[in-house]
Amino acid sequence: MPQGRGIFPNLSVRDNIRMGLAAHHDDEEEESIRRVLVEFPLLEPLLDRDGGALSGGEQQLLAIARCLISEPDLILLDEPTEGIQPSIVDRIIELLRDLNHRHGVTVVMVEQNLDFITELSHRVLLLQKGVITGEVKGSDAADPALIEEFTGFGGGAGTAAAPLAASRAATAESLAPRVAALGVPVPTTALGRGVSGPTAVPSRGVPTATAVSATAPADTPANTAAAPRGPAPVLNERLSYMTAQRPTHAQLREIVAELGMHMSDARIQEFLEVMQGTLDAYDVVDALPDYLPPVLYPRTAGHRPSPEENPLNAWHVKTEVRGAPRGPLHGRTVALKDNVCLAGVPMMNGASTLKGYTPDVDATVVTRLLDAGATIVGKAHCEYFCLSGGSHTNATGPVENPHKAGYSAGGSSSGSGALVGGGFVDMAIGGDQGGSIRIPASYCGCYGMKPTHGLVPYTGVMPIETTIDHTGPMTRSVRDNAVMLQAIAG
Repeated sequence: MPQGRGIFPNLSVRDNIRMGLAAHHDDEEEESIRRVLVEFPLLEPLLDRDGGALSGGEQQLLAIARCLISEPDLILLDEPTEGIQPSIVDRIIELLRDLNHRHGVTVVMVEQNLDFITELSHRVLLLQKGVITGEVKGSDAADPALIEEFTGFGGGAGTAAAPLAASRAATAESLAPRVAALGVPVPTTALGRGVSGPTAVPSRGVPTATAVSATAPADTPANTAAAPRGPAPVLNERLSYMTAQRPTHAQLREIVAELGMHMSDARIQEFLEVMQGTLDAYDVVDALPDYLPPVLYPRTAGHRPSPEENPLNAWHVKTEVRGAPRGPLHGRTVALKDNVCLAGVPMMNGASTLKGYTPDVDATVVTRLLDAGATIVGKAHCEYFCLSGGSHTNATGPVENPHKAGYSAGGSSSGSGALVGGGFVDMAIGGDQGGSIRIPASYCGCYGMKPTHGLVPYTGVMPIETTIDHTGPMTRSVRDNAVMLQAIAG
């Protein structure tokens, strides 16, 4: 199953499924389609719809159905969670786990979503520039904290370091031939073997740190005991959903009871009918193609810096994305406020609730900076959802003033101001609604501009409210501010 699902947009759902049989000379095509629809009832009413008209979640189910119609023993997946909302990701986890346990299908995947990896993996491998550098397996592969340490997004050396170092040589020698034999490209990658996972470089050809995982081999006890292929009522029920999940009558009745209210079944049904129009309208919008812009400049997912690398707690992630070989910003280093999307690099906008989110697009300002020759060297901490003029609310702890330890760097672009004012980077992108560029610039001793509304595109930047959102330059000099503003304003 390729990254981005690989659905043929101008073929019907039925013909997309048939493509899974093309290499297998199946003489019982209609029976094979009926068999796979038993497991994917959501696709049955969509058989005559073009693949390109489906929502992202529906397309992912179609890709899985197209794969399973050939009854494979091994599935290779490339980033199955890309562009899929969290509720659908949960469904995919259940489906892949079921395929492994019930059908004995082995799954190998490359994936950046660490929560997804730990839900499914029997084994996780780390790849750095084509070399396998570590391994976590067994019950440890389901430990999110250990995997974070393992992939470089934990809080330091951690407990994983010793066993990983000890296993490197044996892991590289024993597993590299198998990975190559499976046709799994080896980018800068965290490779995992567990109950599921994709196989290849991340979104749109961007080399990033990625997790790959796979199911237990087909001869393990779990798989030899697997039931024969056939209908699965539980699976059918689980897949009866749309991208926006509909509450059932029973669920709504339970909610009513939890609120201490009393409603008849007829009254509950009235509310379900009232909701339906809004949900139908959502489906129309959700079915439209996303047309996401391409990501053009290679990068890695970077790493969470150690305290020695991050004395002000101003960095969220350090990475390196080199821009064009020439341009007005060539040779300049830039930090991005951590509400700005940088594809393949984690973003949390200062908030613990977004931990684990990785964008799959570059913000417009990112593309313009790179086109102008800048080198993006990381994401700068900001305040929790950018809602503070101080520098004390980030979920990882306060950002300190570069000129006086223990004092505020201002906010909400606290990390951007501290990194520029402290001389760690040449320039930074900040965001401003009520002072969030100007306050940290004044506290940290650098130059920050809140541009005229609409001058600099906010596309790909996490918003607060569209009529007050601004993103702009933070630099060491007025001249640099003007040059950077010219680049990001286009």
